[in-house]
Amino acid sequence: MAGKGHKVDPAQLNEAAKVLQDLPKQACEGPIAAVEQINLSAASFGPAHGDCFTGYSASIQRMAKCARSYLAASDEFGRKLAASKDLYQSNEDANAAEMRKH
Repeated sequence: MAGKGHKVDPAQLNEAAKVLQDLPKQACEGPIAAVEQINLSAASFGPAHGDCFTGYSASIQRMAKCARSYLAASDEFGRKLAASKDLYQSNEDANAAEMRKH
């Protein structure tokens, strides 16, 4: 199997990194911020449902934190992918330079 290495296109890694960093942020940032800033109170639920407010409010805030965590993980993965692009390119350049010597 010698010589049947796998090809990596650093430009494609870079594009994938941008998508992982930008797309979730664009899609989720506004709605998450809206949820985090929602101004509800037990009275907003009305007299019949006011007792449910505490659990509902805590759950909504937990969901917003989960979404923020997803955005952070996606951004981190995108940054790591972008960094790996540079490593692949450096390795390709080094291999090409070594081959030119022979």
